[in-house]
Amino acid sequence: MASLFSQDARQFSLCAQAILYSPRKQVSLKVNTRYVKIISKASANLLTIHALACLQPEVDLPHDNSPWGDDAGVAEAELNSIKSAIELEQHAEGTTYIQIFFGLKDGKLHTARRVKLVTWLQIIQCWTGIAGVTMYGPTIFHRAGFGPEKSQWISGLNNIFYMFSTLICVFTIDRIGRRWTLYWGSVGQGIAMFLVGGLSRGGLDARNSGNIDNANQWGAAAASIIYAYTFVFGATWLTVPWLYPAEIFPLQIRAKGNAWGVVGWSIGNATLTLVLPYIVNAINEKMFYIFGVDNVLGIPIVWALYPESNQRTLEEMNLLFAASAPWTWSAGKKFKELKEERDAAGLDDVKAADPARHVEDDEIRNFAEAVSEDPGLGRGRVLGGWCSGIGDRRLRSNSGGPGVGSVHSTVIMGSEVTTTAGSHLPVQMQVNLGGKIIAKFTQPPVTGANRGIGLGIAECCLANGASKVYSIDYAEDVGDEFKTLSKVYPGQLFALKADVTKEQSISDAIDKVLEEAGGLHGVVVNAGRTNHKSALDFTTEEIEALFAVNLFGAFYTARVAARAFIKQNVKGSIVFTASMASYRPNKVVPSTPYGASKGGVRNMTHTLALEWAQYSIRVNSVSPGLVKTAMTYWVDRQADWETQLKYYRGIPRLAEVQELGGAYVYLLSDSASYTTSIDIPVNGVIGIC
Repeated sequence: MASLFSQDARQFSLCAQAILYSPRKQVSLKVNTRYVKIISKASANLLTIHALACLQPEVDLPHDNSPWGDDAGVAEAELNSIKSAIELEQHAEGTTYIQIFFGLKDGKLHTARRVKLVTWLQIIQCWTGIAGVTMYGPTIFHRAGFGPEKSQWISGLNNIFYMFSTLICVFTIDRIGRRWTLYWGSVGQGIAMFLVGGLSRGGLDARNSGNIDNANQWGAAAASIIYAYTFVFGATWLTVPWLYPAEIFPLQIRAKGNAWGVVGWSIGNATLTLVLPYIVNAINEKMFYIFGVDNVLGIPIVWALYPESNQRTLEEMNLLFAASAPWTWSAGKKFKELKEERDAAGLDDVKAADPARHVEDDEIRNFAEAVSEDPGLGRGRVLGGWCSGIGDRRLRSNSGGPGVGSVHSTVIMGSEVTTTAGSHLPVQMQVNLGGKIIAKFTQPPVTGANRGIGLGIAECCLANGASKVYSIDYAEDVGDEFKTLSKVYPGQLFALKADVTKEQSISDAIDKVLEEAGGLHGVVVNAGRTNHKSALDFTTEEIEALFAVNLFGAFYTARVAARAFIKQNVKGSIVFTASMASYRPNKVVPSTPYGASKGGVRNMTHTLALEWAQYSIRVNSVSPGLVKTAMTYWVDRQADWETQLKYYRGIPRLAEVQELGGAYVYLLSDSASYTTSIDIPVNGVIGIC
């Protein structure tokens, strides 16, 4: 009986918590997802649904044959969208309240400016007169000749009245925009405040002269204008200051941006509550003139400082706020320039087909910074141009409802996911690194070795949304190619030194990444060396040196990475570089120790994936075939190379280093969230390897 009571108490406790907290809050608190899914599906019936969930604790989400119908898949997609937004907040940089207030680590996003705008918009809203009308409504209506009790309920009715005028916004706010809504609101409210002030003075003068009937007439007129003011306020300034923050902040800080707006509302109400009694005692009805002036001043303030957000995506708002100056005309000019750059780069082709449903992509931050420095930049074509975005990045909005037919869309980490009707699990259709921080380890046996496959991987990661990539190498000199790529991605590509044969050296490098970047989401273990000779000719030292980097170094790097992921509570991804030589010998230049070491890497991939799945750490590998690097320059220069290609068959060339990038980007991305313990061969010349 005690056990049954405990179970029931727990269920009803969850119900109470579900009613008190929003789905987003529950996800952040890690409440049982079954209850969150149900809320996401039908929040309008919150109490009834949670009661049912409590009474049927063993029932999971409904399926197609249930009365819930196709909405189960929508609920699942919404839940994943909420989870992804929270995960993006946790992983992105510059997302704390203090950082966004001061604009720390925000690049060209100018989050501090946005915070000031939403904060002051709420303060201005309070000073347009609504706080004075709310607090001094009974006094105004009493002066209109109504008795104390009647003044109270008329004032209360006025406070309820503007709720109905908000329905006007349903039909106007998207037609005329946010700025024009505030403009006509300021005009109407300003006129009303000046009229109330004048009518109140007429009533006071009549009452002082003993003409009570005349005073009551003046008061009744003032009371009528108060109702008109409240009606205009409900249709304009009541709605926009609460809507605007959700439309101008990037996804990863949208919730905190809204919170700063609430801070502004609190400041506005607090200041009025404290000073209004003194103002009334000092100047009486002239306080309404102050509110009227505030409404007039609100028009040029909105015109000069507040960009229009109507029918604009979050991505486009980032373009608007990329301007260094705060003025709307500067924002419009910068927006036009960046839009032209994006159009020239072909980044908005998909948008033209579906302009109403988009959401920001973290790549906009990279793009905005890059094109401001070099307008000639397109899609990150640097070392050969193979990395310009994997697939089209169709950016969709969180709002807007289902798409055509029975397909519904939502957003996970800046990428589109699609849920077919009746499906429970969203399918992520776009590959994007969504602002992740990636560390890449290389250790070739040559100096200046930040190049080759490793640098190609770095380029592809940056071109596909990674916020930062750390190239960790044993070499002192980063090389010219690395320096060139660093100029293309300023502030995003970094070089650190480490020796992968020493675990402490790797650990120091990872600690440095965590200290500088504030997080780590993926590690590419690309350190490797080769030596092609007969097995009979290898010395013990050569074998040990090769295994020290290829196998032991790979193990040390993966272990340090896993510890960092666990410490951060991050669902990290580790990607090894194996080799096609781990499948079968390279017929042209066989190397027994090299093939054996890479075979060990593939086996280690499966074992570590098995061990670390409990921490939500994914471990995979990529096996390149013949790739054009400094180590393979001689391959296509062989006298019989053309003959070999005809004999072995396949794509008649070596791979460019960037052609490997797609496999790494996929395995590092959230698109591969259910992919672990696999190897992806990237091999065009079929018969050699």
